Amino acid sequence: MEVAAADGAGGRPTLTVFRPRPTRGRISVQRKGGACLVSGRSVEEVVARTDLDNPTAVARMRRQLEAAGLRQALLSAEVKAGDTVIVAGLEFTFDPDL
Repeated sequence: MEVAAADGAGGRPTLTVFRPRPTRGRISVQRKGGACLVSGRSVEEVVARTDLDNPTAVARMRRQLEAAGLRQALLSAEVKAGDTVIVAGLEFTFDPDL
């Protein structure tokens, strides 16, 4: 988090401004055994709030994970088609064409 402080000119109190850094790019992919474990706040939250029994919700989750950068993170980590990927307890087989 970046913090910027303004001086208290004219007898005014000092103002501190907090600027949160974006978290989108913080997706970690680690190999453990025969699987790739993915961590990152954005992708974990998407999976956690998805009703996996609802096909419409699952389709929305796939779009949100793509937008969060999951596919690119997996490709950058050299995950191959057919590899097992685990995100927030959800296990799936990676297909880069989907």
